[in-house]
Amino acid sequence: MTVWKEYKLQDLCVLQRGHDLPRSEMKEGNYPVAGSNNKIGYHSAYTTLENLSKIKFKLPENG
Repeated sequence: MTVWKEYKLQDLCVLQRGHDLPRSEMKEGNYPVAGSNNKIGYHSAYTTLENLSKIKFKLPENG
């Protein structure tokens, strides 16, 4: 039987606010731009150096 442990999200990963990209500065492209509630458009380039499709997390040391 699998036993589930409960953790606070802040103990498992670091949440950071993304890069601001106003619609007026978006250039048509293939990269989706996320707004606070949904995808708001597409841009011609990544705005970060890291591929955000990977979720990084850490487990508590006493876990």
